[in-house]
Amino acid sequence: MRGTMKRARRTPEEKFQSLEISGKEDSPCPHTRISPKSEVIGREIQHPERSEGQQNKSAFMWWRLLLLFIVLPLAYAGWVAAPYLGTKKKSARRMIREADVKDGEVAYDLGAGIGHFIVMAEREFGREVRGVEFVPLIWFLGILRLLWLHIPVSRLRIGDLYRQPLQGVDVIFCFLTPKAMTRLGPAFRAKCKPGARIFSYAFFIPGWEPARVVREEGEEPIFCYIV
Repeated sequence: MRGTMKRARRTPEEKFQSLEISGKEDSPCPHTRISPKSEVIGREIQHPERSEGQQNKSAFMWWRLLLLFIVLPLAYAGWVAAPYLGTKKKSARRMIREADVKDGEVAYDLGAGIGHFIVMAEREFGREVRGVEFVPLIWFLGILRLLWLHIPVSRLRIGDLYRQPLQGVDVIFCFLTPKAMTRLGPAFRAKCKPGARIFSYAFFIPGWEPARVVREEGEEPIFCYIV
């Protein structure tokens, strides 16, 4: 039998009582080091209003950028030309078929969006259609789509459709509001060459007599004009 006896273990209750008696429950261990990360967390706990203020400021900045680059251009485009409503594939196919774009002819889609007419004309009809889009975000999405489908991105440009040069254009596609068509009517007469063909989905050109109107049950009409 050994001469020394093992020291009896204390229960957690006894340890807690000894700390209360000695007054060491609030005193940190002298050998304990506080990491910088712990100090940062401590400062954030001491000043929660500062951290929340920074988060609110960052959120406000993102909302302002969203308003500036997405909402306002979309709203302005809807006011001056048309809201972004992509033409149905079936209707776009009808318009391209009715246009019967020949080799060497120049065809333009005013308000091209993400390039529906450009893609369909290339892949289904083997014809080249160019387009102009006003809203930067929609134009950028269209560029990504053309890159994905290996179609030259030069066919989709960003710009004001009212200032688009139309002197050498043979075919024009458009899906715009009556307000936009009223504004474009005089521009078509002034810029387009005689014999140019204009195909407007759903809305007619005020003061113009269509050469024909293509109608199908359950679909919007297509107004076909010849300058």
